[in-house]
Amino acid sequence: MSQETKKELIQDFKKRHKVAYRYSQILGLNEDITGKAREEYSAALDHILKLCDKCVFNWHVGRKEHLKWLSE
Repeated sequence: MSQETKKELIQDFKKRHKVAYRYSQILGLNEDITGKAREEYSAALDHILKLCDKCVFNWHVGRKEHLKWLSE
């Protein structure tokens, strides 16, 4: 794998990770507002975190930064 490809893949991961955190705010909203989106997101996140140790690690690594963003 070339260095350029590796950098692109890491950049893509960082974007997806940020989107997952930002979208997690849906968990705090009322189901009347979110409809099935909240349930589907929660199920997908649970599924991924149960199957992938690295995903769990990455989720917790970014948590502090995300909580800081939320508090601003």
